[in-house]
Amino acid sequence: MERLTNHLIVISFDCLSSLDFPLLETLPNFQKLLRNSSYCKNVQTIYPSVTYPCHATIVTGKLPKNHGIINNTLLQPGKVSPDWYWYRKDIQGKYTKACHGYSPEKSDYNTLFIASGNGIRTGQALTSIRLIDEGPTLARLLGLDLGAVDGRVLEELLIM
Repeated sequence: MERLTNHLIVISFDCLSSLDFPLLETLPNFQKLLRNSSYCKNVQTIYPSVTYPCHATIVTGKLPKNHGIINNTLLQPGKVSPDWYWYRKDIQGKYTKACHGYSPEKSDYNTLFIASGNGIRTGQALTSIRLIDEGPTLARLLGLDLGAVDGRVLEELLIM
């Protein structure tokens, strides 16, 4: 598989939603980013929509039931401060081993996806994508195949 870029930076803005897009369009640095990017204001999240399950979904292209990260912390009844559930060994994916979220049912609380750089078309406004599509797309940019995933490569976003 051909690599479309040699460098990839992923920035995740925790709790940023499509409701914030009008404000982002007024900020000078976001204006510049948006002029040179493609974006989607309707990214369907996963459940549970909390940080670590979402991040694991982004990097694996899998749903929580398939990548194994189901919460920000381990389920440890009786423990005042449960351990964080953020270790690579806990994520089940091909290149990995082994309320501040949104409800997926609330369509007006969808999150944003903005992509810019080598291999990315500019000026694309995608109608709708799913969080599980981000990982396969990012992997494709780097020439990686994640294997069996729940999402798809957003080919309409890529220059191939």
